[in-house]
Amino acid sequence: MKSIVLMVGMTMMAAPDVAIRVSPSGLFAGQTITITCVIQPHPDNRILRIGLVNASDSEVSIDFRKTYTRQVKHVPCEAQAAYCQLIQADGKVKEVATRITVLGCDREL
Repeated sequence: MKSIVLMVGMTMMAAPDVAIRVSPSGLFAGQTITITCVIQPHPDNRILRIGLVNASDSEVSIDFRKTYTRQVKHVPCEAQAAYCQLIQADGKVKEVATRITVLGCDREL
């Protein structure tokens, strides 16, 4: 009698090195937005930049947490997107961004 062994390969989806959530994704100029960056802990992670394109950013030292949150008050009309930028010891930069909508701004058409 022969035994047949079936090997089933599983493809595991690796979590991204950095992910982003914003709340709210649409807001009026001058309001507050919360940016949450989720990173995969790794000993090579050094700095996390959290910010708004064309507006503001801040740097956070990595301390092996997975989640980092920043509130930006008084979001300006110029803000186009929120981003999380992970900088590693070897200088590699991993970045993710998401567009935001800032309402209540007088823009020429």
